[in-house]
Amino acid sequence: MFTMGNRWAPIVPIPPPDCNPFLMSSATLESPGLVPLAGLGKRARGTIRLLEMAGDELNRLAGFGICMGRTVELIKRGDPLILRVYGTRIGLSARLAQCIHVEPADGASPDAAEPR
Repeated sequence: MFTMGNRWAPIVPIPPPDCNPFLMSSATLESPGLVPLAGLGKRARGTIRLLEMAGDELNRLAGFGICMGRTVELIKRGDPLILRVYGTRIGLSARLAQCIHVEPADGASPDAAEPR
């Protein structure tokens, strides 16, 4: 937070130039091969194909580099879920992570049974 006169204003991350929060996807929940972000195995990579959110949450995630087409790595499942984006670790709530669906990278298989 920073002050503007007598008011506090939130610090909002600015999306990287290649991260368009308004980019639409033709993917749906029924698309083959998509899994929730938390469904990836530990240290597995996946490409974001579907974001089930809008508005402030979408813009906030884009500010951290989490957007359509971005490849991310799952570091730790749980609440918060920890993922790596461009070499930076980011913590996401389990609720928010359930709204992000990824296509596992080649050789990465979803592993929902793995302990947290």
